[in-house]
Amino acid sequence: MTATRILHETAHRLRLGLAPDADAPALADSLERLPGVQSVRHNAALRCVAVQHDGRPGTRAAVLACQARS
Repeated sequence: MTATRILHETAHRLRLGLAPDADAPALADSLERLPGVQSVRHNAALRCVAVQHDGRPGTRAAVLACQARS
């Protein structure tokens, strides 16, 4: 388990940094399945994912929990 790194955040979007050992495709797949998540974009060069969501606090918490498990 790794610490969550929020690189940038707006009301409906999170950009999360990935740990060097994170499985980015698996994380993106897991994030896309969360209720309230609208889209996930993975940037391999920057080692991050951008998550567009519904803006609800519960969705944000679920995204961060999912990322922390990766």
